[in-house]
Amino acid sequence: MDDKAHYADHVKHDGYPEPDIPADEAWDAMQQMLQHSSDVPERPNGISRALLKYISYACAGIIAVLVLLFYSHHVTRPSKIITVWQTANQIQQDSLPNGTICFADEFSQLQLLPDRDTVYTLTSGGVFFPATENNQPVRLQQGSLLIEGHHGGFLVQQDSAGTIASVHVQKGFVLLTLPGKSPMKINEGESIHFNERENYLSEKGKVNPNLYSYATLVFEFNDTPLPEAAALIGKAYGVTIQFSNGRLLRCRITTRLDNKTLQDALDIIGYTLNFTYTIGQQKKIVYITGEGCE
Repeated sequence: MDDKAHYADHVKHDGYPEPDIPADEAWDAMQQMLQHSSDVPERPNGISRALLKYISYACAGIIAVLVLLFYSHHVTRPSKIITVWQTANQIQQDSLPNGTICFADEFSQLQLLPDRDTVYTLTSGGVFFPATENNQPVRLQQGSLLIEGHHGGFLVQQDSAGTIASVHVQKGFVLLTLPGKSPMKINEGESIHFNERENYLSEKGKVNPNLYSYATLVFEFNDTPLPEAAALIGKAYGVTIQFSNGRLLRCRITTRLDNKTLQDALDIIGYTLNFTYTIGQQKKIVYITGEGCE
């Protein structure tokens, strides 16, 4: 007896009523349901879910990093030359965007180069960076020459024709780099000139501290003509010095002035050369009178 017949006999002998659906049809339907259930795909297990979650988080992180890189490159960096400061016929103490102190000479202009992190160029005049304990170097690009000042204490000058740049080191050291060449180190007390048209660096020379005396208030006069000394002093203290007679213009002075006040500086020179002086009411003009020199 097959299974279907046994099922039918069992139902009849127990006295149950005949089902609404014939037994043959019900049996066939059951077999079809079992066959379809085996084709249902399995759901991902716990490991697969964790892996998918990890991949999604990783992708989100990569996208965030790419967005930040794009923003920092295209937004925070300047896309054109920016003039940091420009002076007229007076010196000026200022600071760079990163807080570095500097002293701008008369008729000077400093610019920030585009797409360069804190790299400047001096288009005219001079700028002095005083000595500092800051380990961050100051970088200037003069033509093809990269200037890197370490611990400050150096002056950079650019002639009005835009041809000759010069570097004068008071303290610390400066690295000079030309494309394809090893850096040259300029030490304390040394100076050098760079011809931008000929791409030529001069030999090292001795620094002249009076070039940046407008910032340091340190003057070293060695048989210096009095008019030259007066011009340097007037520039540093923001005054004009006038002489009562031409014989004073013949005088020469040898002395050192180290961070003196204007009155103290005039007293020292006046005692040496036997002259007197008067400071105008506006404190912008100094009148010097005396017999002068032969």
